[in-house]
Amino acid sequence: MITLLLINPKFIPKNIQRWSKKHPTLYIWTIQKNPFRIITSPLRVLPNLITIGTARGGTESLYHYLKKHPNISVSNKREIYFFGQDPFFNTGLNWYRSFFPTNLYKSYFNNTHDKPLIVYEGTTDYIFQPKAPKQISEVLPNAKFLVMLRNPVDRAFSHFYHNIDTNHEYLDSFEETIELEPKRLAERTNKGLDHIGFNFYTYLKRGIYVEQIKRWFEFFPKEKFLFQKSEDFLQNPQKTIDNICDFVNIPHLKISSKIRRNTVNYPKTMNPETRKKLVEYFKPYNEKLYELLDVDFGWK
Repeated sequence: MITLLLINPKFIPKNIQRWSKKHPTLYIWTIQKNPFRIITSPLRVLPNLITIGTARGGTESLYHYLKKHPNISVSNKREIYFFGQDPFFNTGLNWYRSFFPTNLYKSYFNNTHDKPLIVYEGTTDYIFQPKAPKQISEVLPNAKFLVMLRNPVDRAFSHFYHNIDTNHEYLDSFEETIELEPKRLAERTNKGLDHIGFNFYTYLKRGIYVEQIKRWFEFFPKEKFLFQKSEDFLQNPQKTIDNICDFVNIPHLKISSKIRRNTVNYPKTMNPETRKKLVEYFKPYNEKLYELLDVDFGWK
């Protein structure tokens, strides 16, 4: 059993992999491919800064910018999906700790630097998962959160083509997918919102940010969050990184070159009538979001 936990999944025989998937806690341990990190997981720290969303909002590029900051130690896996999804959360905190630096390293860093070490992870699914806010409040009550929000119309379109690129979408019409979304989600609701089959087809549902953020405000005060507009980040990443540094009280990081990761090439642009329809669909939700955050993102 210990051997299974420590080796790369590709070396595990198929019949054992199938058995492991029926015992997800064991199977999930194999995601952490570094045996040393597994062995030393009880000696590792938990994060104090988390990007919780949103999917297709520029968060992978953000991760690689923050990775360059000397005061930030990022998780050795970009998205961990620990909170909000039962098989991962039930694996336990030691599995989660295995992705972060040791207590010894953090203590040494804090004793030799003017500003403390920021331990970071970013999983864009957290903002959407109903269980995540409560779980994080119990495990990381002092954490701070980064939230990248993108125009929900453009976010949905990007989500669609990303699913096509990753073979998670078999329909080739964006209009058909958004028309079928309620039916698809209804078919999967009995499996829970944390079921991966549900998550793939949330093109419009994920763009209703106000409902998701309200859940987080039930467990954390507003000042624990830094909300940034994805479009601004794309145009001026330096300003966004400066805002984040100020938020966690560390020196600014000078950006030498722009980073673009996990981008999608659209084979065609969105139909103007479809865009108009979606702008109207999201308008009331966006207005409630602006009121909740006291910020107008200008998504016209």
